[in-house]
Amino acid sequence: MNRRVYQGAAILAAVMAIPATLVAAASARNITLKPSDLPAGYHQTTAQTVSNAQMAQKTGLSKAQFDQRGRLTGYDTDYVTSAAVGSPAYAGIGSKAYTYKTASGAHWDFTEAVAVDSGKGASRVAVARVGDESTALTGTQKSGKTTYTIDVIIFRRGATDMAVVVIGAKGKVTLNTVLHYAHIMDARASH
Repeated sequence: MNRRVYQGAAILAAVMAIPATLVAAASARNITLKPSDLPAGYHQTTAQTVSNAQMAQKTGLSKAQFDQRGRLTGYDTDYVTSAAVGSPAYAGIGSKAYTYKTASGAHWDFTEAVAVDSGKGASRVAVARVGDESTALTGTQKSGKTTYTIDVIIFRRGATDMAVVVIGAKGKVTLNTVLHYAHIMDARASH
């Protein structure tokens, strides 16, 4: 064999040795919303990888449950306007992408997320499907004199479970806004 074949084999072996969690982390990060996806006036407050241990702390489920379902990793981003919480001008947008070894693992995560968010007093609402399966929820929360609408779309594409959350003063947030951001993430997850 010539040297190029050996070099090609060495590169292939090196690529195959990259741990799946590193590839999954990069994929999850690439799926979530970026500052360029949002209108002017938002600044990023969160951009972090979410391990199985961190996910267990966030959800109250055990790390073992995430491990058994094949969860690899996740990534969360949050953006807010500079207006103070309680102000009618305050708004926030969050995105989450959690990768699994299989679609059935991501489906489990999807059903858990829908159950948890539905249990917080949110109501299911009809919107066009995003990904392989999706659920949209809406709710309200009061802060000071302002009532905020919280709209969420939880959706799954293959082995990735995702969510988009938009918070804004009542009457200023629409499900179409949430759907727009969900479609951006779904397009990234499909590639």
